[in-house]
Amino acid sequence: MTLASDAGSIENDQMPKLISPSRIFNERQTGSPILASCHSATPLAENVARRLFTNQEKITHLSAIDFSFSDSETCIRLPSDVSNSSVYLFQSLYDPGSRASIDKNYFAFLLAIRALKEWGASSVTGVIPYLVYARQDHATPGQLEPISARLLADMSATAGLDRLITFKPHSEAAENFYRDNQIALDQIDCVNFFASVFSPFSGKSNTILIAPDAGSAQFVSAVGQTLDLRTALVKKSRPRAEECVIQEIIGDFSGITDAIILDDMVSSGGTVYNLIKQIKTEQQIDNIYLGVAHNLCFDLALERLIEMNSRFGLKKMVTTNSIPQTSNFTSLPFMEIVDISDLFARQISFNIAETINPKDFE
Repeated sequence: MTLASDAGSIENDQMPKLISPSRIFNERQTGSPILASCHSATPLAENVARRLFTNQEKITHLSAIDFSFSDSETCIRLPSDVSNSSVYLFQSLYDPGSRASIDKNYFAFLLAIRALKEWGASSVTGVIPYLVYARQDHATPGQLEPISARLLADMSATAGLDRLITFKPHSEAAENFYRDNQIALDQIDCVNFFASVFSPFSGKSNTILIAPDAGSAQFVSAVGQTLDLRTALVKKSRPRAEECVIQEIIGDFSGITDAIILDDMVSSGGTVYNLIKQIKTEQQIDNIYLGVAHNLCFDLALERLIEMNSRFGLKKMVTTNSIPQTSNFTSLPFMEIVDISDLFARQISFNIAETINPKDFE
């Protein structure tokens, strides 16, 4: 079953049709929007550019603007003028196929913001599909650790970031750290995305949606209401980092043959492994589907997914290219990867349209 063929082209009633920002801004006699990208996000930026500008107009895309010196210092070099332009800066902070660490990618992002602002950009909007450090959004009881997500938001503000577009952040607290710094934040609608992905199951009485933890309960409930499906909630504990114990599954499984688990990410895969194993053995569910916004491409997760597919009824996993996927995951026969470039193109188009003053055309 192909679940996600049209998910990347979801129509949102609040978003206009794709427009040509270069045409609009040329008519307004102001700086045109510019796309810029660091190395890891250049493929995504190119895909977005193709969707934004459909009438053969040339759009400025400053690609791969970051590089490293021989001593590993990061440098940003802009190949053209950005004066008076609104710049959309793309960066994939976590790129498992790259040698660059998350920290190096984030620092390149900060340097790029500063370079764009120092050389005259009127505004800089960061386009970050996967927001890193979002799990470090609170003080850990008994541990002397910083709230790292807040620090990164603070540094982004200091660098000069004006706005951030992202996809399914791990926590609301991490989002609010950016808003607290007067950085506007746009979160791509993940409810409609997953409702579109799993629309073939809409209204089926033999299907249940499962939230693997309390943090995903509201999101899964919203998808369930959209698809008219029953929902269940998992209570779990983490005795140690990267270790998960399923305590209870709350929900009505009578007559259920198909289960859909939705979550924001898969890292080591421990939660979904234990959950799928349990609902297969205890609830006798034959067909299990997994939808995640971000797949971190860990080797341990790969091993567990293969076992879940061969032994415990995992029929398909649907994820996105919010993180560049490695070949060992893309080659899995039960893996479906949805390109979300269109969702980002529509959000950028919407943001540009918001800046248009009708009087400029009188």
